[in-house]
Amino acid sequence: MGLKTFACALALTLSYTVTAFGAEPQTALQTLSSDVVEAASNEAIPMTGSKIVTDDFSFVVPERWTGKCVVLPTEQGLEVYDQEDYESDGSGFLFSISVYEDDSYSSLEDYAILGFCGSETFVLDTSKADESKSVKKGLKELQETFVAFAGNEN
Repeated sequence: MGLKTFACALALTLSYTVTAFGAEPQTALQTLSSDVVEAASNEAIPMTGSKIVTDDFSFVVPERWTGKCVVLPTEQGLEVYDQEDYESDGSGFLFSISVYEDDSYSSLEDYAILGFCGSETFVLDTSKADESKSVKKGLKELQETFVAFAGNEN
């Protein structure tokens, strides 16, 4: 009887261990609330997390982007730049996420609709972005994880 109990306990322990090793790693969270954005007073904010949460939406970017990008708040959303290029000469645009209440985004050269919330349309603009495979893969992850929040007054 003791051997069966030991075998069951061992099997249960192994199943939990395998689940823990196969689990998704924790995502580093960065909050860009309106208070944080105001405190930055339109300066670049270093991207310190791979899950970005604003007052209006959230999304996940690849972990490898953490510490290598900066976020610039805009009136309609945010812009993300490669940190080294941005600090060097203001270049390095990767993408922007903007909120539109009309269809003026349709005049953008290269965009994707991320979602809708009430009368608002959330748009990913990559018109002036780097065309590397790494960036495209990261933007796909962003699109798959984007969530708009309802009920925010702008």
